[in-house]
Amino acid sequence: MHWDTPNSDRRSTSETAVSRRSYLRTLSGGVGLTGSLALAADRGAAAESHADAKPAHVSITSDAQGFLDYYRPLLDTRNVPIDNHPTLYGWKATSPEWETDVAVYCAEYAVQRDVIRLTSHAGDHEWIYVYVDSQTGEVRQTSYTAYHWLRGYIQNPPIFESSDDGKHVQFLIAPTYHNYIPLPNPVDSSVLMDVSSLGDYDTRSGPLYRWLDNGMAEDMARGAVHNPWLLDADGPLDAWWAREGSGRVNRYLVDLWAFIGLELGIGWQGSENVNAGDAEL
Repeated sequence: MHWDTPNSDRRSTSETAVSRRSYLRTLSGGVGLTGSLALAADRGAAAESHADAKPAHVSITSDAQGFLDYYRPLLDTRNVPIDNHPTLYGWKATSPEWETDVAVYCAEYAVQRDVIRLTSHAGDHEWIYVYVDSQTGEVRQTSYTAYHWLRGYIQNPPIFESSDDGKHVQFLIAPTYHNYIPLPNPVDSSVLMDVSSLGDYDTRSGPLYRWLDNGMAEDMARGAVHNPWLLDADGPLDAWWAREGSGRVNRYLVDLWAFIGLELGIGWQGSENVNAGDAEL
């Protein structure tokens, strides 16, 4: 899904793509200096509310590079133009109350080019969580954005073991919306991407906190990233969407759109895996 992507080192986006937040500001006539300062303060508080959703028993490690590289997903990028290949971010979550450690990944795209030009927008963020047995290191399950931030999951997923002994879940990146479709085996267009830090929890800095400050906080369920077990196969969350405000509205709309596609037999790519249990591979 989409939010402003203000960091200056991002690739240039399509001239027809604007963030929905920027578009809404245009409709409202923009904001003055006082409004801008208030908005910045509100945004900081919103990001902090998500950080505060981390339970005391959960530890987040932003520099677990070896762990994140070892379990990073193998992604089939055949549907993604070269100039829009994503940047992959991640962090590691652990807790003595769970039997798994979680590799949390998010792929950020510069732009989502929709089939309808009006709904194309800058910035897109899609999640993959890999749940690893804390004792054995085996991959127990994976949760992922199957369609517009609606969760899909696979227990004991097929694993590709790379030459560096890494263990990687495998997905096809769907065209247009960049959601994930599980794959049983690697293909020629499958790649292992470098993993950058998702952010520093202690200082509330880095990519995740920029996204939260720029609108994601309003739409995302609190705890979805800071307590990733909420989204495992048995967790209480079945989507990354918040259950109130704009997140609740967006959740309703994408649920409806997925249902219409399935009922009409259109089969939006990935929507058949939404909360349907283990995907058939």
